[in-house]
Amino acid sequence: MDNLITCLPGLFRKKKCKIKLSEMPLLVKLLIVQSMELRDLIMLSFCSKKFAKLVGSIPNFPNKMHLRLDRFPTISLFNGDWEDRTSIVQFQFRMSRYGMKHLQPTPDSKKGYPCITAFCGNKSDVAMASILTHLLSVFPNCIIEEIRLGKKKKRIRFKMEKVLSLVPEVNVLDVEMETDPKIFEFIMNNVKVMRNFTKQYYQEPIALEPFSKQLHCTDSILSRGCEWTLPDILLSLNCRHSVFEYHKFVTADLMAFLKKWMSSEGEEMKNIEYLMIAKGTKFDDMAEIDTSKYPDVDFTTGFDIERSDGLLGTIVFEYWNFTFCFYTWHNTGEFVINYYNLPD
Repeated sequence: MDNLITCLPGLFRKKKCKIKLSEMPLLVKLLIVQSMELRDLIMLSFCSKKFAKLVGSIPNFPNKMHLRLDRFPTISLFNGDWEDRTSIVQFQFRMSRYGMKHLQPTPDSKKGYPCITAFCGNKSDVAMASILTHLLSVFPNCIIEEIRLGKKKKRIRFKMEKVLSLVPEVNVLDVEMETDPKIFEFIMNNVKVMRNFTKQYYQEPIALEPFSKQLHCTDSILSRGCEWTLPDILLSLNCRHSVFEYHKFVTADLMAFLKKWMSSEGEEMKNIEYLMIAKGTKFDDMAEIDTSKYPDVDFTTGFDIERSDGLLGTIVFEYWNFTFCFYTWHNTGEFVINYYNLPD
């Protein structure tokens, strides 16, 4: 990689001349590096500490990263929008042979972006952790945007904890079916989920003991299976849209949440717009209180409460399916629809 291949004009137009990049002046190096593609930059950073420092001097490039920990562990780096495939480079880790090579995108390749494939034998977890450490040191401004957690291949030694222990926080966490419960517990206890959390399944046949007290999400929580949640998770909630299903919350937990919301001040719990708790233990019946403030909305089993700063919230109980819904009114002109009960 130290030999940069360029095509010179004039007499040398048809000849490839090898120029040693390490012997060039610093300004020339910077100009060349800034014009290189992301894949070539990453490969260059592995050559030496000097080249890694040189590559890392490019501001905000790349600025985001996706991690996939399942049957096909990968690291994807990109700059800007994920949909802009030309700026995406993906590390793939294969449990056979040894070495590393980069592949050009082909019409048949998935999503059509270039891949760097690492053949690491039975050391793929060590290789992925080492490469992740290197990339985070070279690109310190790179944000880990998303982690997709799934089931690893059978009879393959891959300790996901080695990779996850390097990640202090992530914006988006997507937990797929058949994820190892121990891995799920590890990531929830050691990695802060800052924006979106999705768990699309209920943990069967293994039922976890509750262990998590908080989620730091600000945009959305969708957990179809809340066997992992402790009641205190509601007291630290500050997420716009939250859905908890197959829970073990009781009426006292809901009352503690509502009292905390009513007494909260400033930004505490103010981000909440919609909370739904469904398909779990049965709640106690509650008397219907004032529902006349919003004549355009049929809250026949709900009542209104008010926060200390004047923000209004409406509580809805659907007794037939043990569902608790909580809406707040931020004067945005938007109303969050319960998408579980939309007509066909």
